[in-house]
Formats: sequence, C-alpha cells, structure tokens
Amino acid sequence: MATMPLIYMRGLVGPTGLGVQLRGGFPLGKTKLNYAAYYVNGPNFKDTSFSSAGNLGFENFRDNNNAKSFGGRIGFLPIPELEVGYSFQTGRVGDSGSRYNGVDTFIQGVDLSYAREIEAIKGRLDLRAEAIWVDTDNVVFIGPFDPFTFDNNRNGWFVQGAYRPTLVNLKLTDGIELKNMEFVVRYDQLRESGPGTRGADHDQVTLGLDYWIRPNIVWKAAYIRDNVHGDDDEDGFVTQIAIGF
Repeated sequence: MATMPLIYMRGLVGPTGLGVQLRGGFPLGKTKLNYAAYYVNGPNFKDTSFSSAGNLGFENFRDNNNAKSFGGRIGFLPIPELEVGYSFQTGRVGDSGSRYNGVDTFIQGVDLSYAREIEAIKGRLDLRAEAIWVDTDNVVFIGPFDPFTFDNNRNGWFVQGAYRPTLVNLKLTDGIELKNMEFVVRYDQLRESGPGTRGADHDQVTLGLDYWIRPNIVWKAAYIRDNVHGDDDEDGFVTQIAIGF
C-alpha cells in the first residue's frame, strides 16, 4: 500500500528504533520459529500540548532519559506460507528531570501474514494483519487553562489483502500486462483516548492499485476513506514510486 497502517502513522508503534538487536530462527520439527530481541532508546512524549497530549514519538535518536526500552518478537510458521507472531516493547518515555520523568509505557501486539501463489485463482494472494495495544502511565498534563489527565490507553488493528494475477498472460495495451498489476484493500481501526482531536477514533478503508514496472520498481496509487469520530473526515488520493536496491 502507498501508506502505512494507522497504528504506525498515529504513533501506537514505531517502524524503527536506534539500538542493538539480536535475531535468528530455528526449525521445530516440520515447523519453524524465529525470534528478535532489542535494546533501544525507545519512545518519548512527542507532544504534551492539549490536542496531542500523550502521543508517543519513536524518532528518538538521542536518548531523552537514562532508561532504555527493551522489546522483542517471536514468530511461528506452521507452514512456509503462514506466520503468526507476538511482539512487545516496554520502557520509560518521560524526559529526565521533567514532570514526566517516571512515566512508563508497555506496548504489545499480534500479527499474521500469509502469502502464496495459487493456481485456482491464477495469481498470488498476500494477506496481512496486526493488532496493537498501548498502555502508558497516567500523568497530569498542563492544559491551556487547567491541568488535565486521562486514561492513556490506545489500541488499533488493520487487515490487508492483496491479489496479483501473476499466472494470467494478458496484455491490456502495449507494454502494460495484467500480471504486473496488484489490487490491494486495507481496513484500519484506531481507538484513542484524550482531549480534543487527540481522542478521535478512526475507521479507515483504503483501496490501492499497484503496477510493477520491474521486480524492484513499483508505482502505487490509493484512495483513502477515513471516518474520524468527533472530527472532520480525512479522505484523499495518494501516489508513490518505490525502488528497491
């Protein structure tokens, strides 16, 4: 998809972290397990203003406190095409010496992926899903008029399906083949708590169309329909070119 799922875009979980990681895998009979454990700077409070209070930021390239975050993931592959996983991260988010110094967060999630080329549907099916729960300690924030607090727990999930007719030999026009097109649909749900737009819930549907120019070059286009409860809806088109090296 041309956009990331809401759980990554809205700060429930970060796509990267600065630190060290140990990862590997091993067979377990006819199945397989893989694992990852890491020690990173971890998230911090991205903003403590009224509209964004409690949001976590993950681009913490300079450690904001003396406590690192620890996390990991374990994945299980009962068959080569299917993987299910559990992940977590825990650590301190408040800046050292600030009123938020002792604030901790615990993030956990489950994920699933399935990918296989199926003769019956003349193409490749790619299914992905993930659910995330974030539990951050309650803290009193300084508002525009009076101090305020709230239950700073959030959760979200998405499910995505993609189909590419890789086994269909049909030219739509010169140079454009149906097997190079990929059709994608994703549903996101996000549940937040907090003041103002910070506490807005999202139900989002995204329809995507990709065209694989080369195996490492893809053009993506998507239409996003985002129903934001308690605020204006956020709809629009997105396009992207991705190149792999």
